[in-house]
Amino acid sequence: MTLTTPTAHDLEDAYPLAALQAGMLYHSAYEPDAPTYHDLTTITLRGHLDHAALTTALAEVTARHPVLRTSFDLTGFSEPLQLVHRAAAIPLDVTDLTTDPDPRDRLHAWAEQEKRRPFDWAAPPLARAHVHLLPDDHHAFSLSFHHAILDGWSVAALITELFSRYHAHLRHTPLPTTPPPAAFRDLVAAERAAVASPDAQRFWHAQVADAPDTRLPRPATPDRPGEERTVEVLRRPVDPALLERLQHTARRLNVPLRTVLLAAHLRVLALITGDTEVMTGLVTHSRPESDAGADVLGLFLNTVPLRIDTGAPTWDTLIRRVFDAEVALLPHRQYPLFDIQRAAGRSPLLDVLFDYRDFHVYQGMPGIDIVDQDFFEQTDLPLTTSFTRSRHHGGFDLTLTYDSTQFAAADLRHVEDHYLTALGQAATPGTDPRPTTAYLTRDSAAIDRWNDTARPYPPATLHQLITAQATRTPDAPAVCYDGTWLTYGQLAERAHALTTRLRATGTRTGDVVGLCLDRGPDLLPALLGILGAGAAYLPLEPTLPPERLTYMLDTAQARTAVADPATARLLPAGTTVHLTTGTTQQPGGSRDDDPPSVHPDDLAYVIFTSGSTGRPKGVAVSHRAITNRLHWMQDTFHLTPHDRVLHKTPLSFDVSVWELFWPLTTGAQLVVAPPDSHKDSAHLAALVADHHISTLHFVPSMLDLFLDEPHLPTTARRVICSGEALPPDLARRFHDRLPTTELHNLYGPTEAAVDVTWHPCTPGETTIPIGHAVANTRLEILDAAGHRVPVGTPGELCLGGVQLARGYIGRPDLTAERFVPDPYGPPGARLYRTGDLARRRPDGAVEYLGRSDFQVKIRGQRVELGEIETHLLTHPDIRAAVVTLHDQRLAAYLVPTGAQAPDTAALTAHLRTHLPDHMIPTAWITLDNLPVTPNGKLDRAALPAPDTATGRAPYIPPRDPFEARLATLWEDTLGIDAVGVHDDFFALGGHSLLALRLTMRLRKELGRTVPLSTVLTAPTIAQLAAELRRPHDNDAPPQRIVPLNPRGDRPPLFLFHALGGQVFRYLPLTRHLGPDQPVYAVQAAGLAPGEKPHATLAEMIDDYTTHLLATRPQGPYVLGGYCIGGNIALEVARRLRHLGHHVPLVVLFYSDADEPVLRASLEDDAVLLTHALAGGRVQVDLDDLHRMDPEQRLLAVIDAAARTDTLQPDTADLNQARRFVDVFRANAHAVGHYRHAPYDGDLLLFSPTAEDTPPDDMGWRTVATANLHISPIHGERFTVMYEPRVAHAAAELRKHTDHGLTQH
Repeated sequence: MTLTTPTAHDLEDAYPLAALQAGMLYHSAYEPDAPTYHDLTTITLRGHLDHAALTTALAEVTARHPVLRTSFDLTGFSEPLQLVHRAAAIPLDVTDLTTDPDPRDRLHAWAEQEKRRPFDWAAPPLARAHVHLLPDDHHAFSLSFHHAILDGWSVAALITELFSRYHAHLRHTPLPTTPPPAAFRDLVAAERAAVASPDAQRFWHAQVADAPDTRLPRPATPDRPGEERTVEVLRRPVDPALLERLQHTARRLNVPLRTVLLAAHLRVLALITGDTEVMTGLVTHSRPESDAGADVLGLFLNTVPLRIDTGAPTWDTLIRRVFDAEVALLPHRQYPLFDIQRAAGRSPLLDVLFDYRDFHVYQGMPGIDIVDQDFFEQTDLPLTTSFTRSRHHGGFDLTLTYDSTQFAAADLRHVEDHYLTALGQAATPGTDPRPTTAYLTRDSAAIDRWNDTARPYPPATLHQLITAQATRTPDAPAVCYDGTWLTYGQLAERAHALTTRLRATGTRTGDVVGLCLDRGPDLLPALLGILGAGAAYLPLEPTLPPERLTYMLDTAQARTAVADPATARLLPAGTTVHLTTGTTQQPGGSRDDDPPSVHPDDLAYVIFTSGSTGRPKGVAVSHRAITNRLHWMQDTFHLTPHDRVLHKTPLSFDVSVWELFWPLTTGAQLVVAPPDSHKDSAHLAALVADHHISTLHFVPSMLDLFLDEPHLPTTARRVICSGEALPPDLARRFHDRLPTTELHNLYGPTEAAVDVTWHPCTPGETTIPIGHAVANTRLEILDAAGHRVPVGTPGELCLGGVQLARGYIGRPDLTAERFVPDPYGPPGARLYRTGDLARRRPDGAVEYLGRSDFQVKIRGQRVELGEIETHLLTHPDIRAAVVTLHDQRLAAYLVPTGAQAPDTAALTAHLRTHLPDHMIPTAWITLDNLPVTPNGKLDRAALPAPDTATGRAPYIPPRDPFEARLATLWEDTLGIDAVGVHDDFFALGGHSLLALRLTMRLRKELGRTVPLSTVLTAPTIAQLAAELRRPHDNDAPPQRIVPLNPRGDRPPLFLFHALGGQVFRYLPLTRHLGPDQPVYAVQAAGLAPGEKPHATLAEMIDDYTTHLLATRPQGPYVLGGYCIGGNIALEVARRLRHLGHHVPLVVLFYSDADEPVLRASLEDDAVLLTHALAGGRVQVDLDDLHRMDPEQRLLAVIDAAARTDTLQPDTADLNQARRFVDVFRANAHAVGHYRHAPYDGDLLLFSPTAEDTPPDDMGWRTVATANLHISPIHGERFTVMYEPRVAHAAAELRKHTDHGLTQH
């Protein structure tokens, strides 16, 4: 893209850009090689092509329509302008495929390349035409264009007019070329008026205030994860009978058909997002309201948000509601989306777009036989739903255009079904749009199938299962603590002794008995003793405050507790305490061989969890519930008597239940870890290894620490994770470090007997679901009204089945709130509302999406903190992450994977690829580990408060001339004063379009291309200055070989520096050579502080050859360089060949064998200074320079070059300038007098030439004794390294490296 400004006499008109045009150009600049807004339409016609007639028709439409002669200048004036040139010609190329064996494949391949060919915004037209001649007397006409000049209607009108004129020329009856009376500039004027309108401003501010953030759920595995953004299209015709019914509905309600289709679209959005109120983008049209309006070409489009509450009682009501909303926005439809987004305070504002297309203009093409048509369009929105009139069947097609890096076709086909269902309902009078039943015909059957988990487990109690095992294997080892084992028989005996004492003191079935013990040898006998007495046990952690213990005992009405002498004193007065002493009998106890009757529906335990009110709530769980869980676990994992399970989880965390009881119901062995050892990963690793543990549990945060241990035990058969979301990166680390150990992800609340879902993890998963339901358990995902949601739609995860808790002990109100009737289960069934957000995958597995009660609002926008955390955890530098809201600021707490604090700028850029701006944290806190509760779960209350500093960073002025130059550009672009080097561009009010203008200013001021992505990822002056000085950073550490593209399987290309020593000039060539061509650049010695430049060419050859071989020890090598870089490349090639390496080609870009360096520079240091600092393009009196001392001379040339805007960008700092000149001078004298000996290898020379003048061989014919091929450079010599000629140079270079040289 060039920035050449045409002269005034070349121009017919000039006027500002429309906002949509500016946005499209921004996206094109951000992704210069992507097809976004590079549209392509192809029409296949029957008949012979008349090239002359088509060329004439193209010239006529170009002359008639100003937009086809329009270019864009974003920086040459006070604001971006579009310039209408007096003349332009749409290029027409013809490719003959009539004899090609696969013409359609060739046409498709061409189209894919054409979509990615950029347009030169400064050179009209922004359109290209191409005809492919096909067999059977067919030809395909293709028009590619930038969307900034044409909308869909304009394309249809243009094609219609073009072929009408073509047909007229075939009949020798040309049509008149009178321009349309209206013009596109009228839309720009109307848009400006809309922006200035107070009414429009008030309307759109009200529309987006507290508007819903309608974001479509993304699948775990899109079609093309991690690839370049690629748009795909799904198309399905609307049944003619259905279309007729829809048209009847529109007529009956006196609304356009488009409104009915839009209402269906909004209902589908509500269905798949789970929100009643939704917002979509709506394509609006603003063509001139005149008879000639249909003929005017331009971008008469805008996208505006449409916000609707879909909770209407009938479809008629919903359709009228949508129509009223359309009518209300109609007067304000020209208000730019860019300004609407700014009013909303978030960008992007929209995730999905609705478009309605009925281009009747195609119907007016007599004499033209169209066989087929294909249209490609790629916007920046992830999904576009459109209803388009079809040429083929005359009806409408439902079309979903989607980003395949974000969505999967299989999911969107399901969405297509929802659209057709919604359309069918909308066409049926009196239908209620709110129920989801009609959309779930297929899903409901699948959900019922996934919930069919019935297994006939025998009813039992916990202690009965263990007593039965003790009867079968009384002498087998059961429990080990600190190296001492209890057999099953000993365990049963000790438990029975406590049961007898409890029964003797009044404990009865249904009572609750507290258990206040640390992990130790008495824990299992105490638990079994309480259960054997018919009571439920209540864990009482000794570390809890006494008042909390009292509250728990009182709430559970537990009058009795079991403790040891150390913990007994923690219990409140009035509690009957039974001490554990490690003996089978205590004085006063008598043996009772008549065990109490305990029913499976009696309580087994009560575990208190934290409550939102600040008071803990006690969850009461029955024997039936927990034994179902253990039966399923044994069915799934098959413990044997040789297995050893580690118990390390605190008793008040429900995972402890299966750790303690599961192995003892199966004859396996239980190893009890010492108190607090669950917090010590090194101790756990040793314990697992020493005791040959085969099964153990971790919460993910503790597993993360465990995997950091240098020596991990290999005895474990399986690790079970639950309690927190399992990040994919943690699972990957697990599989890397413990490749022979299974990893299982389980999920469940305390209210459902520990776990209700299970997913066996496999290596390579990008998302870890919580899985499918365990036995005798049902999973329902419901919307706010309690209705099932479709597969893939987020909703609240609700649990049903035998494992549900009885409720909250002593809290009937809370029990009724959270345990509700199950509308989808058997009569009398209940569901537990977890408060967790989840969705089903197409395979039935459930994905956990976070907590609904962690939902916050920022500037009125709902934010699910779990979503931000999920995306943070996909960054390789982050091990763990938590996001909270503090004073309306999102704060991210991060645990890095390495020793260094993460780069928050990089994290911000990473999140911006996934999330809207309002979901990006503004405070970042790095921690060694996340704080956890005694149960090992995340302790949010213990997170430190973020820094209270808000707004701009403390002002730090620019520290060198280069930063000062950048600061001036920032201040001009942002329209503010005193920008500090650490101020964030976007925090100061910068946005995408201002960032685009900044890159253009940087290019103009610095003479180099600065990608838009660089401004986004380096948004402060300090960061940007550092980025712009890399890799040609004069203050950087010495780095001789710069890998411009280290990837690819072709022979590597090494490019040597020119006189100035830097290598950044080779970046455009590298890009054009393609991703499969490795390119390395060799920069000069002396650019880094303290480093001396080479004094001779021999020193360079020695040094550069050593570095080259260290980088790529084996050839073959292709070497080259610009200016003296070519001379250096040839001599390094000679050295490599002498060492036995293969150098098939040396490439010389304007390198001179006779005069490598201008002799005047070698003879006059003042001349050398002007060339070094300003490329010789500076007006300065040499005599004056000769009279100055060296320092004055340097400053004088810098000042003169700066005044004429020719100063090299890397010499703005005086110390840098001195080093730069020293390197330039040393390189000039090292190479300038050198004369090459004959060279018998192949040479490719790019040599300048004028028109009709053969290129000069530049002295190389006397050097080359093998092949010398000369490729001409048209233009100034340095243009070979820059656009647009560098593309030709790259193509030439690839051709000759692939096929060898031909003598020239």
